Amino acid sequence: MPAGHNPWAAPAPSTAHQHPWAAPSPAVPPTFGAPQPGEQLPREPLSIAAIGAAGMLLSPVALGLSALALRRHRRRPARGRSLAVAAATIAVAQLGVAAVAVPVALSWEHGDETTVASEQLPPETDPPEVDPADDAPDDDGKAPAEEWQDWHDETDPDRPTATGPVLSVLLSPGECFRPYEGVLGEEDEEVEVVELAELVACDAPHSAEAFGYVGLLAPGAEWPGREALNDLAFQACDTMVAPYVLDMWKLTSPEGDVVVNAYLPLQEDWEKAGHRDVVCFLESPEADNSLTSGLRGDPATYDHTQRYYLRLTHGMETAVLSYPYDATLARLGEWADRIADEAEAQSVQLRGSVWDSRPAQVGALQLADARDAEAAYWREVAAAPDEDTFHDRLEDTDAWDEAVSYEAAFREVIGLPSEW
Repeated sequence: MPAGHNPWAAPAPSTAHQHPWAAPSPAVPPTFGAPQPGEQLPREPLSIAAIGAAGMLLSPVALGLSALALRRHRRRPARGRSLAVAAATIAVAQLGVAAVAVPVALSWEHGDETTVASEQLPPETDPPEVDPADDAPDDDGKAPAEEWQDWHDETDPDRPTATGPVLSVLLSPGECFRPYEGVLGEEDEEVEVVELAELVACDAPHSAEAFGYVGLLAPGAEWPGREALNDLAFQACDTMVAPYVLDMWKLTSPEGDVVVNAYLPLQEDWEKAGHRDVVCFLESPEADNSLTSGLRGDPATYDHTQRYYLRLTHGMETAVLSYPYDATLARLGEWADRIADEAEAQSVQLRGSVWDSRPAQVGALQLADARDAEAAYWREVAAAPDEDTFHDRLEDTDAWDEAVSYEAAFREVIGLPSEW
């Protein structure tokens, strides 16, 4: 044993060279896509595109791009993963906001749309079934007024209830009034001033109630003449009566029928001041203060079946009311033909509706038969060869009277007032 050699000491590292014919040590290959020393990770372009789409509010595009970007991040390292996550988060939030905001905006838009016009079912369509169970009544058994807001002009609760003299052209629907009797002249003579009206509460005695406001012709149009102006005004006013009162039978009484009237612009105001507006109003039979309540209908006082029937009758009621002011034979014939058309349309709807009781169903079929007979009567009136014959045929009211009796019976069955 050589001197100084410890047998238990660790062997010294070998300094021998590798054999020149030995196989070289295998080199470890670099990981695919891994950065080499000193090299920076690339940025994933889809992450950048996703965050850009989210910023442009293209939520579906941003969500798709972020999903692709995250998938590519799992396959190989790259910068921008946080951008893809942020884009996906923003896109989901945008879609959630849109899912809530769009239905709210649409319901708000449709809820604000109101018109004062009767929705008459066209004759060629099948009328809907009448089922009071679908009406969602209030505690008192009546349906909420909102159901008819598309054809009924509700009173503004914030509108002040003023009384006293006001210009007739400034009257608004629902305001009750009587002719203003002012003191004019040196002799303090009481005279009626047609340009003024005295506003009163509708539960106080009054002679009239405004129900519509019409603009006639375009600005700059020439004065059409008093007769033509009356015809235009009353044809327009007549169409608004039924949607305003809802039940036209309220306008009849043993003392006489409430009539349609209007305040029209004078020729001087038409030509110099450009007035084209007409105020339509309902007036007591003798133009006295015999009215003691408002005439505007309240849909909440009717159930579903009653409202459906009243809406069904408005076409014919309006046609009967629109007697031509300029009553030439041709226009009288058109008026009678229009009533016949509406009577036939009402008959179709009465037959096609499913009423809520057997007595109502039987009464509707009987009224439909009466309307068919009434339509034939109006066709005969319309075909009169001259005005004398027209009026002679018009006075033969047997078919009309029979239809009224059947209508009264049907109204009683469904709970509407039946006194004519």
